[in-house]
Amino acid sequence: MKKKRIPAASSFFRQMIDLVPHFIFAKDSEGRYILANEAVAKAYNIPAEQICQMCDADFAFNSEEAAGFRRDDLEVLHTGKIKYINEVITDCNGNVRDLMTTKVPFDSPETGPGVLGLCIDVTERNAALREIAYLAQHCHLTGLPNRSQLSVFLEEPIRNSESCALLFIDLDYFKNINDSLGHLVGDVFLKLISARFEQLRNPKDFVCRVGGDEFIFVLRNTNADAASTFSSELLRTVAEPVMVDGMALMSSCSIGIAQSPQHGMAEDVLMKHADAALYKAKARGRNTFQWYSEELHHAADRRLIIYNGLRTAVHNGELELHVQPIVDAHSSAYASAEALLRWNSRERGPISPNEFIPLAEETGLISVIGNWVIEEACRIQRAWLDQGIDFHLSVNVSARQLLEPGFESYFRETCSAADVPPEKIGVEITEGVLLGDVESACSVLSSLADSGVTVSVDDFGVGYSSLGYLRKLPLTFLKIDRSFVKDCVENSDDAILVRTIIMLAKNLRLKVVAEGVETEAQVSFLRAEGVDFFQGFLFAKPMHVDDVTAYLLDECAKVSTCYKARRWIL
Repeated sequence: MKKKRIPAASSFFRQMIDLVPHFIFAKDSEGRYILANEAVAKAYNIPAEQICQMCDADFAFNSEEAAGFRRDDLEVLHTGKIKYINEVITDCNGNVRDLMTTKVPFDSPETGPGVLGLCIDVTERNAALREIAYLAQHCHLTGLPNRSQLSVFLEEPIRNSESCALLFIDLDYFKNINDSLGHLVGDVFLKLISARFEQLRNPKDFVCRVGGDEFIFVLRNTNADAASTFSSELLRTVAEPVMVDGMALMSSCSIGIAQSPQHGMAEDVLMKHADAALYKAKARGRNTFQWYSEELHHAADRRLIIYNGLRTAVHNGELELHVQPIVDAHSSAYASAEALLRWNSRERGPISPNEFIPLAEETGLISVIGNWVIEEACRIQRAWLDQGIDFHLSVNVSARQLLEPGFESYFRETCSAADVPPEKIGVEITEGVLLGDVESACSVLSSLADSGVTVSVDDFGVGYSSLGYLRKLPLTFLKIDRSFVKDCVENSDDAILVRTIIMLAKNLRLKVVAEGVETEAQVSFLRAEGVDFFQGFLFAKPMHVDDVTAYLLDECAKVSTCYKARRWIL
């Protein structure tokens, strides 16, 4: 067959196309190159002049690629239309390169019909796009899929009505690791825990990080027994020590479980139900798993209603402080009082503090509410002082509120604005404060104590119970939790615990308050053991402020001079 004459390219034209970093080429109708620039030559390590009159099959490193190129050429020649193609080539170094190719048909009087091509190397761009897509679908820290991929994974099992278990996992007290050891240690901890989850995952199942310390497992084609067994294995896996920088970090997790189809056939429904179960698992003490039930659904709805109402309770004037007197263990005279928060909802009536206070702490509303409590306590104390009543009042401060920036200055400014001496308002904290930034808590409380503010540990014995922190905190009082007082007469174990707590407090020169005192037998036992003050229904229930004020004023009248309660600090 007579070869077609290849038109001579001017040196200028040749120079111009060789400067272009993209592939520029032309082929005749038989697939022979009649033009190739330097970019093509470099890709295949063949001189451009040599490529001309060769076909792709003569030098391509992959025969399938060459066959694909020829198919595209023939289609362009046959249709006479421009074709845009995403394709790959294997270069002379064996590297696979992504190309964005445009092929244009032409018909030259010198060469006849042919195909003009321009290929742009988009290998790096595609790699960047893949990286962006990966990051959009995965957690950048742990490498696990993120929440967006949960929807993708659930599509098929939900469409097929499979029996799947969705496990909502929350690492217990992970915030303490971040707060005490720093976020770098926390990040390493999350990576190692995530790696454990990935090792535990069956190939047919799914695990993702939702965010923070929350994860989700989806178990396909499973039943309740298998899901419970797997959850128990998860608890054991998380409970194993995690070594970070030579430190053995201990942790646990709480798990809420919902199963399709019986608990829902949509992602949002399963998530909502698993979340309700998770909340119950935490309420049960954490480090456990909980299955969803209809009862939990109603509880979740109730929580939402309470939360929404609580957000406006301060603004609507629905909160008030009741006061429970604390009496001297020997004279039974009122020595001080604790301010207790009450909520009388306009829509639902009285709401138990046991219900709304934990929710306020969990959702962060406790800060706003806690500030209101301090302001109201100062208002009450100012009213007492104006009436000549010298009586100490303490307020409960949550760990979250105590560690908020500016709390100390806010406390001082509130007392100052109400013209109340700081020593007239006490602060009661729970042992939960010690699960956070202990040093910061000690600093704030020490500064307040230097101003005369009394500091008490409330509900001692049911929380963190680290003996070391008792020496660090500027404490004046230690309050024994009512759960120990309740059976201290009948139960020898509780009696021993109460004695131990009293002895510990005395050795640290702390005054002891027994909470929940309800019987004379308890009074006799506790007084004999050295308790300084009693608080409980036997002496006084939480009362409206006006009732306490009236009682104190009545005492003033009885002694014909302004009543002064026995000083709280002896």
